[in-house]
Amino acid sequence: MNQVQTFWHDFLYLLPQFTEGDEPSLSAMESLLTSLQMIDDRLYFFIGSTDEGMDLILSAEGYPDLMPVIADMKAAAPAMPGWHIVVSYEADLLFGQRNMRVFPDTDNGNVLYMMACKGDALWISRAVDFSVVFPDMQAAEAFAVKLREDGYSCEASLYDGAERFHAQAEVTLPLIPTCDNIGKAEDMLAALALPFGGQNDGWGCFEVSAEDANLALQKITE
Repeated sequence: MNQVQTFWHDFLYLLPQFTEGDEPSLSAMESLLTSLQMIDDRLYFFIGSTDEGMDLILSAEGYPDLMPVIADMKAAAPAMPGWHIVVSYEADLLFGQRNMRVFPDTDNGNVLYMMACKGDALWISRAVDFSVVFPDMQAAEAFAVKLREDGYSCEASLYDGAERFHAQAEVTLPLIPTCDNIGKAEDMLAALALPFGGQNDGWGCFEVSAEDANLALQKITE
């Protein structure tokens, strides 16, 4: 029996303790968490009730690599009448709360939190465009040439959005938009731009919808 099968075995054994009384048994919750974290110690779960029955919410806690794990867990779940298995990238969002580890109170954290609240599937990799500004077009073009030589997609253009900076280079990087990944990309670009007199000027990307995310999960777990 693998760890996922063990988890569902434990869940079925503990199931009566989740539905008896007004609140689930604390000891049963702790036992199930121990079983869940034998799969990966970053995972977490919640149990809630709705008009349609009970929800078991499996949370990746903001770790993109755990989304296929909990999708596989849902696929392996036994039949449980009255129960729904909910797969969540960061379950606090379902309760209108903010996980400050995943979405810290920083510029990037605030942007990512707003994206998540709008339903963006942030665990999906996509093209992220970074803007780096320079004093003049010559510097921006030299920077763009350097990045293209290193294998990156980069284009220079005129810019009028800030004093002292009259050109920009737009760098497109494929990545999963987490605070850590965005920060590392910004640090790399800042270091590369410094010899050319450049600095970071923000980033942006297209939204990945829940429908696209579900299709991606299906491909990953097939």
